[in-house]
Amino acid sequence: MVEEATMGVEVKVLTAEAVVGLEEEGEEVLALIKNQWNAINVINLVTIKLIAQVGKKIMPTMH
Repeated sequence: MVEEATMGVEVKVLTAEAVVGLEEEGEEVLALIKNQWNAINVINLVTIKLIAQVGKKIMPTMH
């Protein structure tokens, strides 16, 4: 599950780079980039929570 989440982040970063690479400038492009970074932030939070859950299962004594 954690690996899948990481792969999702990589895809989002590549998509954001592709959007940045567009020669067109304007509010639409900026909005797309902002949305991509918001998606990355959400995935990062989910990934951190998944890692924390896995860590608790491996070492239940550590909180």
